[in-house]
Amino acid sequence: MDDELRAALAMSMRPATPPAARAPLEDMIGLTASIKEVVWGASIDPSERTISEVLRRWAQGFTFSEAEPTALVQTKGGPCGVLAPVQAYLMKNLLFPSDARQAELSEAGGGWQGCKIMGTVLAWSLADILVQVASKPGSSADVIVAVANEADGNAASFDELHAQIRYRKLTGQAAVEKELKAMAPLLSGPNGVLLFLYSCIATRSTASVTDDLGIDVEPLVSMPFGHANLSLVNMLLAGTATAYVHDGIQDLGIPLKGIETRPSVGYLSILESLRYVTVGTFLKTPEHPIWVIASETHMTVIFSPDTRLVNESDGETTVTKVERVFQEHDKTGGGFIMSSELPALLTALGLDAGPENVARITKMMDGDIVLLTTFLEVQYPGIQRDSGPSDFVLYHYNGIPRSEGAPLQYSRGTAKTEAPRDFGSGTAMLQVLRTRWPRLEVDWSEPVSIS
Repeated sequence: MDDELRAALAMSMRPATPPAARAPLEDMIGLTASIKEVVWGASIDPSERTISEVLRRWAQGFTFSEAEPTALVQTKGGPCGVLAPVQAYLMKNLLFPSDARQAELSEAGGGWQGCKIMGTVLAWSLADILVQVASKPGSSADVIVAVANEADGNAASFDELHAQIRYRKLTGQAAVEKELKAMAPLLSGPNGVLLFLYSCIATRSTASVTDDLGIDVEPLVSMPFGHANLSLVNMLLAGTATAYVHDGIQDLGIPLKGIETRPSVGYLSILESLRYVTVGTFLKTPEHPIWVIASETHMTVIFSPDTRLVNESDGETTVTKVERVFQEHDKTGGGFIMSSELPALLTALGLDAGPENVARITKMMDGDIVLLTTFLEVQYPGIQRDSGPSDFVLYHYNGIPRSEGAPLQYSRGTAKTEAPRDFGSGTAMLQVLRTRWPRLEVDWSEPVSIS
C-alpha cells in the first residue's frame, strides 16, 4: 500500500468533526414574566374575549408570499409593527448587501424580487436588528434569543408558550445568524413573531425598555385593538424603545429622548401631515432609501434601489440643519413655533435676528405661528431639501393583501419631486410622502393603501 493511499484511508477512518455545539438554554427566571408585562401590561388575561382575539392575531410567523418570494405575509391585523421593520431590513440586505452577503446572493441567484435563499436573508435581517439592540447603552453585551420547546412549540397556546420559553446568550453577528437559521421552523411557525420580539426585549433588557419609554410607560402592544406602539417600532428600527421620533433630546421641562443616530432604514408618518408630530431628519434620511410608513393603524414599507434618495454624507445639509435646530425650539413637536421665539431660532442658526428681519419673516407667516415649511420658503427661497433625483422609482409593500384571496405583490410607482402640488387633495400615501418630498407626485402601477 503506497503512502498516499495509506494517508487517504487513515483520513477516511477518522471520526467526523462534530457540529459546533449550540449555546445552552437558560431559564433566566422571571425574565419571561417581565417581558410579558412590558409587551402586554401587568393585568393581561388571555381568557378575556377581546384580549384572546388580539393574542390570536399576534400568533404569526415569518412566512413569504408565493407571488412575491421576498415579501413577508401578514395573515391578520396587529403585528405589522414587527413585520414592517423586518421587511425593511430584508430589503436593505437584498438591495444593499455587504460584499460577503452579495457574494452569497449572487451564488444563489434569483435577483432581489425572486431571491432563492430568503431563509438566510431573514436570518441576516433579524440578526442585524438584534445586534443593533445589543449595541445600545443599557443593553446586554450579548444577544439573548428566546426559544420555545422545539418539539411542540409551534402548537403552543399563549400560556403554554410562556411556560416553555428559554433563552440562549450569543456573542457576535455570526453566532446570532447561525442560531436564527437553526430556529427557522420556530420562526416560521405561529409563535415566530413573538419569539423574535421577546428576543429584542431580552437583549435590550426590560429595565432599559422601561427607561426608554420615559413618562409614557405603556405596554408595547396597546389594548383593546392590539396595535404596536411607536416605542416597539423604534426599538426595531433604531435600537431603543423611545416613544418619540425627533432627533436627539428635546427638553420640555422633562427631557424627551428621540432618535440618537441615523438608522439603516427610516420612518415616515401620516401623523406628521396632520401636524401631530415632527419626524426628525435621522429617520427621514436613513442610510438606505427604505422607510416604514405609519398610518393611524397600520405599518407598510416603501423602498427604492436609487441610493441618490439619501444623503450619503454624514454632514448636514442646510435644510437638515434648519430642521434639527427648528425641532429644538418646537416645544410641541407639531412642526411650528410661536413668532415670539423667532429671534432665538434665527440666532441659533447664525442668521440675522435683528428687528427688521424678524418683522419681515413674521409678516409672511400665518398669524403668530411660524411653520417650518414656511420658514424654509421665506428664509431660503428656492432651496431644495437635498440634491436627490427629480425622478425615481418607488416600491410599496403592504403585508396584508389588498383583497381576500389576492396575491401579495409589491406596487411600483414612478415619482417626480418637482411636480406642481395640489394642496387640496392627495391620498393618504401621498400625504405621508410629502412630509419627505413636499412637491412629490407618484404614478402607481395600481392603487396603494397604507391602512
